[in-house]
Amino acid sequence: MAKKIIGKEDVDIAGLIESLGNSDWVQQGREFFDKLEDQCPFCQQRTDASFRNSLEDYFDATYVSDLAAVDDLLQDYKTAVSTLLVAYAAPDIVDCPFLDRDLFEKDLVTLRLALEANVEEINSKKKEPSTPVSLKDTKPLLDAVEAHIATANSKVETNNDTFQNIGARKETLASQVWKRLLYDSKLMFDKYEKDSDAIDKAINALTDKISDCTKELEAKQNEIDENERKITSIKPTIDGINKLLKSFGFTNFNLVEGKKAGFYEVKRLDGSDAKKTLSEGEKSFITFLYFHHLIRGSFTASGATTDRIVVFDDPVSSLDADILFIVCNLIKGVVNEMRDGNSSIKQIFVLTHNIYFHKEITFNKKRSGSTPMRDETFWIIRKSASCSELMPCEENPIKSSYELLWKEVRQDPPSDTSIQNVMRRIIEHYFKFFGGITPEDIIEKFEGHDKLVCGSLFSWVNDGSHFANDDLYLSCDLGQIERYLNVFQRIFEETDHGGHYKMMMGEDYVALPVAAANGQDSNVVKMADGVEPVAPAFDENNDQTNLVSAD
Repeated sequence: MAKKIIGKEDVDIAGLIESLGNSDWVQQGREFFDKLEDQCPFCQQRTDASFRNSLEDYFDATYVSDLAAVDDLLQDYKTAVSTLLVAYAAPDIVDCPFLDRDLFEKDLVTLRLALEANVEEINSKKKEPSTPVSLKDTKPLLDAVEAHIATANSKVETNNDTFQNIGARKETLASQVWKRLLYDSKLMFDKYEKDSDAIDKAINALTDKISDCTKELEAKQNEIDENERKITSIKPTIDGINKLLKSFGFTNFNLVEGKKAGFYEVKRLDGSDAKKTLSEGEKSFITFLYFHHLIRGSFTASGATTDRIVVFDDPVSSLDADILFIVCNLIKGVVNEMRDGNSSIKQIFVLTHNIYFHKEITFNKKRSGSTPMRDETFWIIRKSASCSELMPCEENPIKSSYELLWKEVRQDPPSDTSIQNVMRRIIEHYFKFFGGITPEDIIEKFEGHDKLVCGSLFSWVNDGSHFANDDLYLSCDLGQIERYLNVFQRIFEETDHGGHYKMMMGEDYVALPVAAANGQDSNVVKMADGVEPVAPAFDENNDQTNLVSAD
């Protein structure tokens, strides 16, 4: 490419061409000279045969051969560049996941520009053979591109080798991870081992010391037990039970210390043994008193302060009413001590078949109606042929029929079908059966118009409880029921039993308005036809009131 391709120097026109340096220009003009048949393409003059021969001698076979070599070089170079670039664009290369695409593309672009520049240089040489040219060295650029491919191929081989030997690679990786983990944690482990040794020594020292203290404590405890056995006496229990017996009026027997230490005897007032003459009730009562003291003490000399759970299992069997009341109060005392936190007893179970005992033991003025307090629950045990079933209750399941009647009165809104019978039964139960107060006596507590209102109430409740309601006589609407409930309340207040009414109503108690309390128009009861009622005639035989018309 650096060679100057020119004609022969010994031709007569060679001096002029070399002087002008227009060999390439003359060579290009020869094409037109051949077409014009010996006519100069520049001056339009005819030339002779010697001029043609001079041109042909100047551009001899050597010149033509050199031009052909340049042309062959150009074609071969273009073909090589095209083949190379097509190869680098193959999918196996550009789609390889291990190839650094960015750097590869960057170096490939640099190589392509250099190759294209060399093609232009060869083209220039072909056009101007006499001009020396040089091509850019593309080997470093080619090596850079090939280096990316070699790196990718190396990674592919490594990946394939790993895949073909995956088991061995996993073992190698695990070994390396553990080695790194041990290396990273060595300082921590050394510190832990050092601290652990120190702690173990401290623990061993403390263990030995605890063992010595435990032996010393056991020796002291044995000494305390021995001293307690020397000073412990059942006399306080005997005195406590005898005091209770005396306070409850049981003076025909008492407890004394037995001949054997730690035992009791039951004696009559004359000193005789009462063991064989005690009744079932007396045996049950004295057993309960012993248990009542036992739950505060212990069989052992050192067990009085331990926490405990107490079960009273039907303690009123074979007891008369007086003793039942006493037992109830003693159990309530134990419960109150537990609730106040002044007792070692933490929980109490009371089991019974006796309804009256249940009513007495569950009575608590702090309880809201029959709803249990936060620290108590109610259960029913139902026994079948094979097992017993515990049934929880949301409220006290045992109620008297009298309490159920008052529950109907507290209901809001009141029942328009049963309220009359409910009020009649309450008045009869409380005033007539237990108080000996007749309806006439109650009516006499009222004066003037109030007496008529009270009498109409008795007529209304007896009519509603003994007969089917008939609108010909009575229109029982909600407003009328409310007015009669006010009169019902006034009956208790006018007879000085307002406290009982307030207790039975509980949280549902509402004081009467001033007008209602004074018996004014708010309590006037109208009959269905608008005629005010008159005092009723009460029939003692059928316990009903006949309503007498104003006519």
